[in-house]
Amino acid sequence: MTAGPTARKIARLCAGGTTSSRSVVRNCLDAIAAENAKLHAFVEVFAEGAMRRAEELDRHLAASGPVGPLHGVPVAVKDLAEIDGRSPGFGSKCYPARPGASTATATAIRRLVGAGAVIVGMTHMVEFAFGGWGTNHALGTPWNPVDRTIHRVPGGSSSGSAVAVAAGLVPAAIG
Repeated sequence: MTAGPTARKIARLCAGGTTSSRSVVRNCLDAIAAENAKLHAFVEVFAEGAMRRAEELDRHLAASGPVGPLHGVPVAVKDLAEIDGRSPGFGSKCYPARPGASTATATAIRRLVGAGAVIVGMTHMVEFAFGGWGTNHALGTPWNPVDRTIHRVPGGSSSGSAVAVAAGLVPAAIG
């Protein structure tokens, strides 16, 4: 388990120009690519969109300063939230990914983006958010990163979000 810098530290480094949003997001995407096959934290990764957003934030910083208090912070989102152009799967096979299905974005996601966050993907969850153990028999259960040899319960309905943060794939996630 490798925890990276906190969201607060990343935002401070990006806003201060010590590092770029692009670099931070690229590091997270690389970690996700390396670890997700084992950890099963993400159901969908928005690599291209996240990189575009990071580059946009870097341009904004150079032109007029940070966008907000989460400037450049990669954030994962539970597969329950509406995001324009995506379709939440609710942790179920009943709702397969349908590009373009949603035409609205949840208020929480809009506020994260407005504060400068970069949404990097959707995380696994308990089917229909109904359960506290973090297991999902329909789509598979995320792997608790505390033990890489024994598949232990990741805990909670937002298990993919918890695993993504605990493994250091992203500094922050919502569930």
